[in-house]
Amino acid sequence: MNIETVAHNGARMTYGYDPQHAAALVAYYDGLVQSGEIAAYSVITNALGVAITSVFLECRQWRDKTAGETYTSARLWINGRAVAYLPLQYGGVDNMEDTVGLYLERVGVLPGPDGAHLRRRMRELGVDYYTAAEWRTRRETWRDGESLTAEELREELTATAYRAVSL
Repeated sequence: MNIETVAHNGARMTYGYDPQHAAALVAYYDGLVQSGEIAAYSVITNALGVAITSVFLECRQWRDKTAGETYTSARLWINGRAVAYLPLQYGGVDNMEDTVGLYLERVGVLPGPDGAHLRRRMRELGVDYYTAAEWRTRRETWRDGESLTAEELREELTATAYRAVSL
């Protein structure tokens, strides 16, 4: 599935699950614009085929006082679900954001590499993106990395969407 984008006046984006759903959303929102209920909208469908509304990168940093180096581990949340634990690696939060960008490209949340910083890419897609970093002892960092595959991520996020619709 390719990324399809419909943008009106650069406003906040709404995601479709697939091109047909995106087309239905476009028709619905066109009606809202014509009636004056909303001023503008955008629709994006990612290669994963799942609506992504928020991404939260929770980082734990540790400083090696002997060598003066910083190491970071992270837990990645998408739509309020923890989907990846990234093990301790050299560098600060910016380096971890690069790692997360590669993971999101690999599983289909983001299109292929374009060289832009993750925060900018999320903003361009209309995804709420947050980071939080705190200093911890080495023992309190996430040392074991575990990430969902593209298929597992799709199942996890669509299950969340179906639960939300059924409530």
